[in-house]
Amino acid sequence: IPHSPFEAPDSLVQKYVNKRPVSGHYHAIYAAMIEALDTSVGRVMAKIDKLGLIEKTLFIFYSDNGGLGGYIEQDIQGIPRIDPLDNGQGGKLEITHNMPLRGGKGQLYEGGIHVPLIVRWPGVVPAGSTTDESVISVDFFATFAELTGAEIPENQVLDGVNLLPLLRNPEAELDREALYWHFPGYLDTREPGSWRTTPVGAIRAGDWKLLQFFEDNTIELYHLTDDIGEHHDLSNERTDKAADLLGKLEAWRETLNAPMPKPTD
Repeated sequence: IPHSPFEAPDSLVQKYVNKRPVSGHYHAIYAAMIEALDTSVGRVMAKIDKLGLIEKTLFIFYSDNGGLGGYIEQDIQGIPRIDPLDNGQGGKLEITHNMPLRGGKGQLYEGGIHVPLIVRWPGVVPAGSTTDESVISVDFFATFAELTGAEIPENQVLDGVNLLPLLRNPEAELDREALYWHFPGYLDTREPGSWRTTPVGAIRAGDWKLLQFFEDNTIELYHLTDDIGEHHDLSNERTDKAADLLGKLEAWRETLNAPMPKPTD
């Protein structure tokens, strides 16, 4: 996902200025940045192909977080009331939208952590294949270590898993109980008295996802297959599932001795 500062060649920006916004995507500079990124990636891939290295090169296209937006209510067309040529400075965060996902960058709702992942590796990764397995960025370390034959010290804790079996066979399943996130801080919107997120942790196990907000230990529970937008909190309806996931999340933090926020005077 393009990062601030939001800048792009004017020739590209003007291409998007008068285009009709779609699904909350309205920001001309941001759109131009994405096109420039796409073009640059294409040039690198074309050069690799020209050099005859295509079958020796693993391409991974991945974002470390969701788009910057989805924090405020949109108008009827899904457009925040912000100048589409605003450059992202001065506290303006509604640069894009992650619909139908809730929230955006800096949050543990799906809009902040559900991101694109595309892999190209001819002869190894079947072209056009997809998988429903959930993966996370810490998996890359274990994957690259296996791929290169690197020796991992016996005392090295691996938070991720090796993805090579999944890359070779999209029907494969990863031996993993859940994915975990821990964010024990505050992330502001540069608006007085408002936050993109307060301290929070999350766990996803299969179709289920639970968030725990540390200020008051509020929990939210969602079934992502039925509710990818995280609109229907099931924590009071499925107390059994909420308790199970909360227990796993707390146990995971204990194994890591994860830092927790503390009250200040």
